[in-house]
Amino acid sequence: MRGGAQGDPFLGQRIGSLDLRGHVLDFCLNLTGARIVGPVDLSGAKLLHGFRASRAFFESPLRATDAEWHGDIIFSNTTFASAVDLSWTKVRGRIWAWRARFHGDATFFQTVVSPGGEEGTGFVFPGETNFSWAWFWGKASFERTLFQGPAYFWRTRFFDDCSFNDCCFSQDAAFMGKVSEVCLARDVMGWDLFARLESAGLLRPGTEEYVIIDGRKVPATGHLNVNSLQELQIATGQAGLSEAEQNRVAWLFQQHSGEMFEKEMSFQRVRIVKPRQVQFMGVNAHEWSLSGTDMDAISYFNSEQEPVPRQVGLGHVYRTVFISYGGPDEQIARRFNDALLHSGVKTFFYNEDAVPGRPIEEEMRAQIARFDRLLLICSRSAPQRPGWRFELEHGMNREKTEGTGSVLLPVSIDDCLNVDSPWHRDPLLKTLCERNVTPFQGTFDDLAQFHKSLGRILTALESNELPSPPAGSPPTAEGAT
Repeated sequence: MRGGAQGDPFLGQRIGSLDLRGHVLDFCLNLTGARIVGPVDLSGAKLLHGFRASRAFFESPLRATDAEWHGDIIFSNTTFASAVDLSWTKVRGRIWAWRARFHGDATFFQTVVSPGGEEGTGFVFPGETNFSWAWFWGKASFERTLFQGPAYFWRTRFFDDCSFNDCCFSQDAAFMGKVSEVCLARDVMGWDLFARLESAGLLRPGTEEYVIIDGRKVPATGHLNVNSLQELQIATGQAGLSEAEQNRVAWLFQQHSGEMFEKEMSFQRVRIVKPRQVQFMGVNAHEWSLSGTDMDAISYFNSEQEPVPRQVGLGHVYRTVFISYGGPDEQIARRFNDALLHSGVKTFFYNEDAVPGRPIEEEMRAQIARFDRLLLICSRSAPQRPGWRFELEHGMNREKTEGTGSVLLPVSIDDCLNVDSPWHRDPLLKTLCERNVTPFQGTFDDLAQFHKSLGRILTALESNELPSPPAGSPPTAEGAT
């Protein structure tokens, strides 16, 4: 345990419980690579040179309440099979839990993370709290936590309820939830497959961690350069991967992609010291609880890190959308598709998502049946396109079959619904004139107005259903071996 800052002193070793309650340690507590079988209790302990437990496996609870730790706390790639409790602990340094896996409840109630006396190193800042790429299977509580340094939750995933109530952000904080931002570990994928994907340009080497291979320092992780599962399947096929390899990469993508907050995200009475220093980027939640927090003090971005209004930036779980458009309106339809995708909506856009070789009418019929809503882009030219009329008729038939009027979601992009429009003389189109149609004409050169109208669409798409559980569940998910 007196091992230096580097190295894996317990790599592959199993050790029992560890009771250091009230102890003062004048060395860096180093459990890197260890498998700790029994409970670990550091309550009231004073660690003068930090705590390193990267790539460790804690089978039993880790308790460290009312402790004081000086120096870096490193839980990178660490698995916690049971509960973790760091309540009332003061950390004068960094908490680095990059790619950690929390299978039990994780509690950081009234924890204080401050810069202390250390300096920044590279892209790591003094007093930084970093849970990027970490997974929380149990409840996660950061209530009343004081983040005196920067805080990063970049593609962190919370599968159960999560609370930041009454916490304080003194410096920059980022919550990034882009579902297709997938980071994979070299040792999980297999080094040969990792290298092949990297050479094919499908994997962008990470910069956060490195491993030594044949005396060379190489990235331990890589980021997939794709935006969807279909794009990945096409790219891996073109790269010459075997069927088994393609299936493995697809499975890893499905396991790692998904919403940031699967259930409730509670962000009540949060104090933001400097307005706009907290950023929400492509963040969705099944349910938000935001009372008492100045939401105007937060900066909102879509998943491509483009600024958007709060109404768009506070994403939710949305119903899926089939986008119906006539050929002349393709560019506008593409804009709708991009805006919905960036807001966290799963879409079907024919020119990008149609199955190659499948008959057109069969494809349209199957996808209209599979997607929850049909976004119908209405214009004066649209009814002249047979495909658009075909999709409109099948959407109406679905509504009749299901006994609901909530399949079609019409939007107008010009004056096609005006009283002098020929739409009112066409029996099929006249039924649309009698519906609530969201107008978008005049908004395409005004980003604020476009997002205002888009917000109405997103409200109509909000789902009250819980998302399907992600692939892999404890204790067989990545990091729990």
